[in-house]
Amino acid sequence: MERRGLDWHRPSFWIWTAVVAAAILGVMLLALYFTGEPSFCGSCHEMKPEVNGWRAGTHKEVSCFACHSNPGAIGYLQAHVGDGLRDVWVHFTRRPDKIVVNSPIVPQSRCLACHAETPKGKAPVYPTQQAHPDHPPKDSNCTECHRDKIHGEKP
Repeated sequence: MERRGLDWHRPSFWIWTAVVAAAILGVMLLALYFTGEPSFCGSCHEMKPEVNGWRAGTHKEVSCFACHSNPGAIGYLQAHVGDGLRDVWVHFTRRPDKIVVNSPIVPQSRCLACHAETPKGKAPVYPTQQAHPDHPPKDSNCTECHRDKIHGEKP
């Protein structure tokens, strides 16, 4: 009696393996793309004000992940998968009325990646603007004062 099983030496085995792997990869990439869109995040009631505010704010042309993830593919995946799955877990297990923030969401270094520093050693500002005289020192976090510029003013 012939014993049947996986025949690692047959080309059809490797073709089917490649097809299945490509399909899984394609589904994963599509999921990453669609779940990375602001409309997906805004589909949860607690994120609607943040997404709507972002759309009305001065950073509406800037991707969410430009500010809310570390640079590079690893940073993107950490924010997207790690933080995203945590947010989904909180949404379904706690049903919050608003987003739950456990730590500073945007560190100063991410603001500094796009915004230039003033020559007087004051906090960074957008290159076409001038810092006002009572602007805080460089070690202040931009989002302490400028959060409404990023996510728009809330009612």
